[in-house]
Amino acid sequence: MPKAGAKILVIDDHPEVLSLLRDLLAEEGQYAVLGASTQAEALELLQRHAFQLVISDLRLKNESGFDLLTRIRQDAPRVPVIIMTAYGSVDTAIEAIRLGAFDYIEKPFHSEKVLLTVARAVETWSLRAEVQHLRTNLAKESSYHRIIAQSAQMRGIFSLIERLKTSDVNVLVTGPSGTGKELIARAIHESSTRAARPFITLNCSAIPETLLEGELFGYKKGAFTDAKADKKGLLAEAEGGTFFMDEIADLPLSLQPKLLRAIQQREIRALGSNISQTINARLIAATNQDLKKMVSEKRFREDLFYRLNVVNLELPALQERREDIPLLVRHFLDKISARFQKPFKGLSDEAMHLLLSHSWPGNVRELENTMERAVALAEGEWVTPADLNLPEPFSGAKPFSGNRFDFLRENSQPMTLEEMERAYILWVLQEVQNNRSLAARLLGVDRKTLYNKLAEYKLSESA
Repeated sequence: MPKAGAKILVIDDHPEVLSLLRDLLAEEGQYAVLGASTQAEALELLQRHAFQLVISDLRLKNESGFDLLTRIRQDAPRVPVIIMTAYGSVDTAIEAIRLGAFDYIEKPFHSEKVLLTVARAVETWSLRAEVQHLRTNLAKESSYHRIIAQSAQMRGIFSLIERLKTSDVNVLVTGPSGTGKELIARAIHESSTRAARPFITLNCSAIPETLLEGELFGYKKGAFTDAKADKKGLLAEAEGGTFFMDEIADLPLSLQPKLLRAIQQREIRALGSNISQTINARLIAATNQDLKKMVSEKRFREDLFYRLNVVNLELPALQERREDIPLLVRHFLDKISARFQKPFKGLSDEAMHLLLSHSWPGNVRELENTMERAVALAEGEWVTPADLNLPEPFSGAKPFSGNRFDFLRENSQPMTLEEMERAYILWVLQEVQNNRSLAARLLGVDRKTLYNKLAEYKLSESA
């Protein structure tokens, strides 16, 4: 049954119709009815009141009822609209439903039909409100500082961030490109005691080496040819707050000792100055590269690595936390469709299956781009596989380019079972472009078993 106190707007330019419907609905004792005789009056009431239902005639003197229906669907998309039509105008009613009307009633009215249709419409509004409430609560429960996730891996990272609230230790955020390393850095800052102070970012790969030192430490007027005025360094701008260095692996070797000194001594010296300046900024660095390997190859200073890597937060690839995909899809669909002003009911089952099956080499960033493209291309109320423009998921047992025993051809000598297993695992990984989740599935083991085998056969670095 409809909830008590449901508010209904009736729009008709005939006072007797307004009076008739007001009296009919008032008898039920659970509806509050307001009336309007023009579009302008109706739209004004819609702005001032939260209605659970609109009942509108399609003929309002010289005004188009279809235009009003379209405007109501834009301004109050969750409010059901019942259209009133003259007897026999079925084609008109069907067109109204195509434009978004909930249902129609014919004039002259049959009281029982009106009350039944109104009850169904109000119940529909109630269910929509409840779904929206549940969706909002789910989004809140699954969001941490605007990071949408509910997987165990991400909850573990959120828990670690919470434990860092009162600490100022340096943090190194690692993981593949597109996993949201800057969002994690912002979450660390916003949950810390430095939240009210600046959060300053620097992408080390985006600034030429010749300019990077001046950006970091600042410079004095005349320090070099183009230094027309004093410039404050980004480390100084982050005073009291957090300084986030993205793509730290691209920091030139020539600047690494100077950054190390700034971390150790808590002071910097601007180019062209002989006076040092103390700094108080928490440092968070991020990279998608293997800094340990770079250290062993003498491409990154070991002492700087250990200064940065006091706490390491390693973000998983999206394919390793697939349970987060539906949440992210809903979040991106709502956000992007609102920007494009294209409301959607959701994704078809086939489209969601395709999203869940995709390997997502570009991670969350690729998923967001995919949803943006889908919203731009979709023509209906549901996103379909055609809108996603993704390859069909592999469903067979042999995704390989050659024979399953090709890996043996490189070994003319007999191999032990252990050597064969090692060679086969390595070959499968190469065939699936190191997609470890897919490799584990094809090998018939879980990811943990595969990782143990990689460690056992010392394949972690080569695979």
